[in-house]
Amino acid sequence: MPSLRFGCHDFLNAQPLLRNLQDRAEALNLEIYTGAPGELADRLYSGDLDLAMIPSYEYLKKVELYRILPGVCIASRGEVGSVFLVTKEKELSQIKTVAVDRRSRTSVAALKVLFGGRFDENWSLRPTEPDLKAMLSRNSAALIIGDPALEIDRSKTPYTIFDLSEEWLHKTGKSFVHAVVAIREGVVIPNEIKIAIQNAAQKEEKQIETICREYAGNDEQKLAQYKDYFLTKISYHLGSEEVEGLIHFQKMCKKMDGGTSQQDYTWESIE
Repeated sequence: MPSLRFGCHDFLNAQPLLRNLQDRAEALNLEIYTGAPGELADRLYSGDLDLAMIPSYEYLKKVELYRILPGVCIASRGEVGSVFLVTKEKELSQIKTVAVDRRSRTSVAALKVLFGGRFDENWSLRPTEPDLKAMLSRNSAALIIGDPALEIDRSKTPYTIFDLSEEWLHKTGKSFVHAVVAIREGVVIPNEIKIAIQNAAQKEEKQIETICREYAGNDEQKLAQYKDYFLTKISYHLGSEEVEGLIHFQKMCKKMDGGTSQQDYTWESIE
């Protein structure tokens, strides 16, 4: 049988899942491709991939085209530490332009839902590369995600920082789903691969330690931060709380878009 083509972003938060699957890729007859979350969503939509970890917003926009692999996602409940709105303005109402990290789309949708009505009436988005200094040199604020966000020392920065996952919990009381594993319509996923992906998302203490040390080098403060990120900030489990948060996110996005979103997400969308 031809290999199945699986896409997964290579941010720090996906490393356990990605590495575990890479170790078993040949035995599973699985081709693994990495890239930015938005890029993977585009490749899945075009048919270049059979299944992929994509931004939840991209899934919700095209829910009729995909099924979700059960039990697996990237989610958070409260402070996550890797999705930030950073502003140099004293008041949110003074924000006129927001430079946004072009690699993701869920965070942009969450930004609009949580803050859009609080910025300057004529505010606008400016997609760019994730360089905080450059982003803020030409804009009122910046939306930065993933590994570059984790590099920000909040205790030393002169800017005001909002954690979008924390803001989401305050506003809704629900978990936030950043990404899901979506399967293109018509693609059959063998049970062996489903189980392998579900198992790959399990947090193993020894592996987490190894990954964090690779990323932190000799910086013990960073090591502690990364370990805390894996152990207390993010979850790989797509359960009822996460599904509830995902459904609520879709409703808020639909309201934001004037009711023009695609059909509603339901439990039946989970394979």
